[in-house]
Amino acid sequence: MKSCDRRARRALLAAALLALVAACRTAAHDEAPSVDLRAADPGYFRLIEKRINRNWGPRRPGAPGDITGAYDRTGGGIVVVSFSIGKKGEILGSPGVEESSGSDFLDGEALRAVTSAAPFPPLPPSIGTDRVDLLWRFEHTPSRGRSE
Repeated sequence: MKSCDRRARRALLAAALLALVAACRTAAHDEAPSVDLRAADPGYFRLIEKRINRNWGPRRPGAPGDITGAYDRTGGGIVVVSFSIGKKGEILGSPGVEESSGSDFLDGEALRAVTSAAPFPPLPPSIGTDRVDLLWRFEHTPSRGRSE
């Protein structure tokens, strides 16, 4: 009777392990291949960087889209945003905050910088994939002694 229990447990364990391996293969198949965008195509990376940087920076009071006084109350911080660029340069899905600065305002500004920069140029063939997943780091240091 003990050998039947062992065989049944082994069969159950083997079936569970097989299901787990199949699930891992499916997940890995759906993920974009790992690509170092800076190394794969430095020119394309600089285009992306330039477009995002043009949109980054907490809007100063009086600027279009100003959230009155939010800039003045915001301390420094680092925000990390994740997003994916598709083959045609479109953002796939919604960008998300991976690491918060602790300020909803700064986190929102980082998300705005990414979404406002899109669409990006189409992915170059040199990258060898139809999608690139990125983590983008934003840093804000409040200016000191700013005159009003």
